Amino acid sequence: MSDRLTSRAKQALETKKKIQDAAFELFEEYGYDSVSMQEIANKAGCSIGNLYHYYKNKDALVLQFTDHVDEVYQALENEIPEDLDSFERLRWFVVNAISRSNKEKAVSLGFAHALKNPELGTLNYSEKRPYYRTLRNMVRQARADGHIAKDNSSCDIVRKILILQRGILLEWRIEEGAFDIDPVIEQMVNGLLNSLKA
Repeated sequence: MSDRLTSRAKQALETKKKIQDAAFELFEEYGYDSVSMQEIANKAGCSIGNLYHYYKNKDALVLQFTDHVDEVYQALENEIPEDLDSFERLRWFVVNAISRSNKEKAVSLGFAHALKNPELGTLNYSEKRPYYRTLRNMVRQARADGHIAKDNSSCDIVRKILILQRGILLEWRIEEGAFDIDPVIEQMVNGLLNSLKA
């Protein structure tokens, strides 16, 4: 009995992955608004009924990308070099988080969708999300170590970093990738963090 359930669970996971991959490819090629649920089902090789069994609409599909986004930032947290002081660790994390947000297509798609649909709340601050939690903890540590001036609260610093990150990514999307984003990320993050130094 448990083998049968395991087989069924595996099949369900495979089907969901096919649907997610199909949706992602279609959204990337044609844009979120231009893709129908039927087109996603066709590309995934499943029936429309099966698609609706897993996802009630396209928004539910895009929200699934937030799990991938969290995995990306969790992996990034695990890559932070140990030999840096808390301020340089913060700098490293912010630069790489913005760069990774731009390079990971699922993250970029999720960001674009969240901007168009703020009522879904996927960009809202949440301690449960790895990015926000890591960023807050790193800011607090850099403040505690005396690298950041005490007149800057941790909440204000996190907010400024988020504004910077979202502004860079939004501008890059508006200009359709017309500029080399990595040097801009480096320069702007350095400018912001250096302005906060003790």
